[in-house]
Amino acid sequence: MSQRTSAHCTKFSTVGSVALGLGLALAGTQAQALNWQYNPRVEVGGQADDNYRLLPNGNETSVSGALIDAQLEFQSLDPVNDIRIAPGVHATYFPNAKDDDSTNPYLDFEWLHRGQRMSGGAYGSYSKESVVSSERLGTDFGGIGTGGGLGNPTGGDSGYVAIRNKREMGQLHPTFNIDLTERRKLEFAADYYHVKFDQDIPGLTVGYTSYGASAGIAQELTQKNTVTVRALVSRTDPNGDNNTTNAVGLQGEWSRRFTETSQAYVRLGAQRTRFSQTLAGGSPNETTFVAGTGVNWQFRVSQLFLDLTRTVDPNASGFSVKRDQVRMRFIKNFTPLVAGYVGARAYKDRAADASAPFTDRNYAVGSLGLQWRFLRSWTLSGEYDYTRQKFDNGLGPAKSNAVFLSVIFEPNRLEKTIAHFRSR
Repeated sequence: MSQRTSAHCTKFSTVGSVALGLGLALAGTQAQALNWQYNPRVEVGGQADDNYRLLPNGNETSVSGALIDAQLEFQSLDPVNDIRIAPGVHATYFPNAKDDDSTNPYLDFEWLHRGQRMSGGAYGSYSKESVVSSERLGTDFGGIGTGGGLGNPTGGDSGYVAIRNKREMGQLHPTFNIDLTERRKLEFAADYYHVKFDQDIPGLTVGYTSYGASAGIAQELTQKNTVTVRALVSRTDPNGDNNTTNAVGLQGEWSRRFTETSQAYVRLGAQRTRFSQTLAGGSPNETTFVAGTGVNWQFRVSQLFLDLTRTVDPNASGFSVKRDQVRMRFIKNFTPLVAGYVGARAYKDRAADASAPFTDRNYAVGSLGLQWRFLRSWTLSGEYDYTRQKFDNGLGPAKSNAVFLSVIFEPNRLEKTIAHFRSR
């Protein structure tokens, strides 16, 4: 499960309340027509990390203690709508480092609609967590909604976790598709992010608001092959005296769906970014090539996820950042009740504005995990993570070794095999 850490929180933010209210409203208006399922999930265990805040060599801070994650997913399926609402809380307790104890609420919401000629939906989420969680990404690439899936890596992290801080984030992603013919359709999408830190630290952790929209046309060449051309616009407003950016872009993409669970894609494009302020000698406009290619392949007893991307996204440092990234995850079911996986994520961050006072960053994390489903509703899970981070500021790299051991209780889980893993 994704690690979520933050200080005690007694109420959701406005964004979180709106998302929850929308979900409950949908539930209430369609209660008679939809068959709701309730899928609780509780994980209890322990964790240890020899460099929890990723400090350079010689300054490591270790923690060890307990963790708990409790989530209640509400799901309703019918031929037209798929609705999921998943509130939860993640908490940690470290007897040797009580300042790092945390209680972190989160909420995910997803609505998918399938009509005869139109389809669409919306994905939204709210979370409040410490920067150790928000700025240290792991090898979990999926989950509810589209964030983190193939071709859509999560971003926004700056990697600065040495100073205790908390991030609050709300996001909303609506989509809308119109079928023009049996093989051609129009695609529309929008993105909204609002990020807030308890304390803004210029150049390290800065809140921001980001807006984006895209429009495209998709043409099926065959039943399995599709070509899409899309145009994109976006705007990012960091807090304080930071660089507001406006961007436009154009992308072309080929995708192939081999089966319902196996697909591949290739994407190429360019983005033109305009900066509201630049240093002397800097250009107010920068053009960046963006790209992506990957595959999500389901074999009989295993699954391979591999994704390579170049993106330009807002970043918690207060700058727009170019990120070259590779993500990999391989899951193997050894028996119907035992499965393991290996996962990796590595990327390099550079400022989209070549003149910006941004410190380049290299980050990599690898995971090894094993799960044993010893009863229908009970699973024993173990994981080891290795993390390495280096800023081009003259300081040495930071390295971390972390282990997790937990028991997961899912009373409504009926599958005979381990369906998925969630990494911290």
